[in-house]
Amino acid sequence: MSAHIYHGPWINWSNGLIGGATVTLGEREGGLLTAFIATFVTIVGAELWKVICYISHQLRSKHAPQDGLYHQQQVILRTSPTPAGAAWLFLLQTWCWAGRARLSLLRTLPWALFGAVYIGAIGLTAIFSSEISKSPGSLRLIVSDNDCGIWSLNMSSPYHQEAYSVKSTNDSLTAATYAKACYGGSHDSLSCGRFPVPSIPWTADLNATCPFEFGTTCRFGDTAAYKMVSKRINSHYDLGINAPSAGRVELEKTTTCAPLRTAPFVIIRNSTDPLFYGRPDDTVIEYNYGPIGVVTNYTYAYNDHASFDNLGYSLHSVSASAGYDPAGGFTPVPAMNTTDADQSLVFIAANSVTYSEPCGDPIFSANSFYSSNSSGIISEQYYPDYYVSVLGCSEQYRICNPENNKCTDNQGLMQLQGAFTANEGGLDANDMQAAIIQRLLGALQVSTINDATSTRLGAALRASESLDGLRQRYLPTNQWHIEVGSWFDEGLARLQQRTQEYATGPANVPRGSYVLAPNPNITADIPFRAMCYSQLVNDSSDTMSFSVVGMAVLFGVGGLIIFTSLTIDTIVGWLQLKLRKGLHARTEWLISDKLEMQRLLYGEMQLGQWDDSKRLPVTLKKQTFVGVADRHLSGMLKGQGSFEDGADAQLVEEHFDSKA
Repeated sequence: MSAHIYHGPWINWSNGLIGGATVTLGEREGGLLTAFIATFVTIVGAELWKVICYISHQLRSKHAPQDGLYHQQQVILRTSPTPAGAAWLFLLQTWCWAGRARLSLLRTLPWALFGAVYIGAIGLTAIFSSEISKSPGSLRLIVSDNDCGIWSLNMSSPYHQEAYSVKSTNDSLTAATYAKACYGGSHDSLSCGRFPVPSIPWTADLNATCPFEFGTTCRFGDTAAYKMVSKRINSHYDLGINAPSAGRVELEKTTTCAPLRTAPFVIIRNSTDPLFYGRPDDTVIEYNYGPIGVVTNYTYAYNDHASFDNLGYSLHSVSASAGYDPAGGFTPVPAMNTTDADQSLVFIAANSVTYSEPCGDPIFSANSFYSSNSSGIISEQYYPDYYVSVLGCSEQYRICNPENNKCTDNQGLMQLQGAFTANEGGLDANDMQAAIIQRLLGALQVSTINDATSTRLGAALRASESLDGLRQRYLPTNQWHIEVGSWFDEGLARLQQRTQEYATGPANVPRGSYVLAPNPNITADIPFRAMCYSQLVNDSSDTMSFSVVGMAVLFGVGGLIIFTSLTIDTIVGWLQLKLRKGLHARTEWLISDKLEMQRLLYGEMQLGQWDDSKRLPVTLKKQTFVGVADRHLSGMLKGQGSFEDGADAQLVEEHFDSKA
């Protein structure tokens, strides 16, 4: 299998053309992008802080005389590039200005708290920015260049029958294992993660109408059948065929099963026919629900000697397609024939199995008590009430076009196949929908009750899972519901499996078979070829997907914030000059700049000649002069300042001595 997860831009049509725009990257590249996004968010947060400081500075600016706390806060807003630095200075103000300014605590503490909260908010935003990679979910687009297509038998090969048996058995085992783990409400995330949805839900009717002839076939009456109806299975959401709404179809599967009456259809013979491994006094029971072509005139035969042969459960199934000449297959008798549904009959024999307690289930019924005493050890057990119990099931399918809500009638699979071959089933389906329908019909052909039982035989029974050797432990009275429900689950799992297999290719191709790939040079194959590049799988291993919309919003808004931070004072200042409004606030902003305050300080101390006509203050010509610190220390040394102790004076002297 050479299918691989696609890396690059693609559209997940679950969220539409815009919302579904996705980029999938490898784990390394995705990790780098995630780190860049987190860094970008941090940078944007820092730039947004500058915007907030500018707006706050301008709104607070007052022309009237203010106290020192006000002027100091304006300088902090003007010169603190980070919220952490500003929060610390505001926090220091709460202590330093206590008792020196009116309402100093109320004027400083909120600013300190705001800075601290802002730091936390930006940190959380940076952390949760990784959600951009989680929003597309774990669905990935899988593509295959070599293995995409329909698994087919090479009829000219002498191994084609072997290939069919091997593939059917492997698929049945795989589907049964998956259905047991993932259907019925229990989902193991490790085992149930490869399909777009873990399982396909269905509903049950415990009192459904008997699907066969009334009054003569269903053992417990005409309204005691068990009917299972799947949800409308959407080709996109449930099966992962990635397509816009106009390229989707929906499928509904209905299966109705009931225990069958055997008396009207049974002939008992004494036989030594080697076909049944017959011996003298053996009794062979023939079940006549319809002949198997020209091979036998009965459906199934059972030799009662099997109950003495130390055998566990055995199972045999046959099937017939509605409206289709079986050509050597099973032909139901009129009472069992359904004109609009496929049929499957399942014959279940307990053979040598005994039961540890009575069982009231109609298929596994066991109420014949037997007790034995061997050397003082008492053994109690119950024997089956019937040699063989028979389940009859009808299976119907319906396909719908969700674009116009047109649906076919419920009918058999071959009938449905014929309808779409003739006129696309009357659904007004487009080319892509028609291709999907043909693909689904192929998958349904191996998703029947017969497919779930014919290859695994007795192992297909859930009752076998509680066997202790040949001793059957407790079975509930609705065990037959559990059995047919598990087969229905397996059929849905095989539908999921075969649908995905079209794009990925089979796990193995037995000899005598091959993968029929769509030909890109044939017009009719174009939509089939397109589906090689449109299969969704639930597998995020070694990849990361990012929402294009999420990244566009993040980088767009972030870029706007950065641009605003870099230009807001220039643009607003120009408007203030143009409109002759807010001139004091503009001047205060300009004067409060740290470099402008340096120019004013140096100019006041006559340290250099400065030109303030540029964006930054510069000296008029090449000049060298001592700094403010040197001038300040020199003044302190000459007695123009004060020292807290002699050590400070000594430090000053050492400072100037080092310059000598």
